[in-house]
Amino acid sequence: MSHTAPTVHRPTTRRGALLAAPLLLLPGCALVDRVRPAETVTLTVVTSPWSGWSREQPEEETSTEEVTRGTTFTRSAMGEDVVFTVGTCTTKRVVLRTDTPLSEREGDEGIDLGTDQDTFTVREGETLKVTTPTMDAGTTFEISIAS
Repeated sequence: MSHTAPTVHRPTTRRGALLAAPLLLLPGCALVDRVRPAETVTLTVVTSPWSGWSREQPEEETSTEEVTRGTTFTRSAMGEDVVFTVGTCTTKRVVLRTDTPLSEREGDEGIDLGTDQDTFTVREGETLKVTTPTMDAGTTFEISIAS
């Protein structure tokens, strides 16, 4: 004669399990911040106003910004503020988003007047060069990761 063990029924609900599951993840989230805190990077920003109407050009301004993911900084361009917001941020690469489109410049290429580009990447050892998409006068920003 074989005996089977009695089945024990424990009351459970899906709602209880669903509510408890995120609580199990919270300690892991805190651990990630302790193991790998957000990196702080120093950016060098050169702001250069320019005019096609004059041989003499306004003076450029060089400044630095200590940034991490989510940081914002503002620079003036033709009397308007341009807000830069930091996305990905490591000592090798910083992704910036602007609140207004800018034209990326490489070498002596012209300015893209119809640009809608508002996301740019600054890479270690390189300088990002962006300018206001204007013809007669504007502002150029040269941004690099400081060594």
